[in-house]
Amino acid sequence: MVRSNSPAPAYALITQISVTTLGLTLQLSISWNTTSASL
Repeated sequence: MVRSNSPAPAYALITQISVTTLGLTLQLSISWNTTSASL
């Protein structure tokens, strides 16, 4: 087992998940605001 390589993929995965979640939340918020405004 190589210990030096193990943290990097984990941080990359966490970062990717965080960015994806943030993007989806932002998109959902924008679409919700647009729907509310049109109503």
